[in-house]
Amino acid sequence: MSHDRRVYSGFYKRYDADIIYVVTTAKDGDTGKATVIYKPNSLLHDNKFFTISKDSFCSNVVVDGIEVPKYQRQTQIKASSELIRKY
Repeated sequence: MSHDRRVYSGFYKRYDADIIYVVTTAKDGDTGKATVIYKPNSLLHDNKFFTISKDSFCSNVVVDGIEVPKYQRQTQIKASSELIRKY
């Protein structure tokens, strides 16, 4: 269940192989539900941020008949010092 899964800042790979950078998590001011704030890898140097509910982020999807996590943490991808200073 997504309420039990901790989402860390860093790179994640989506089930379709797209890479995103999770900046942080936050609570929705109206509903109190957890939200993940991220940037698509292609936009890391832009000031555009996106959100996805933690429930959706932590969910599974079916790919070729196999259930897989929607996003998987990528600990081998390192953020540059420039990116860390910026965010």
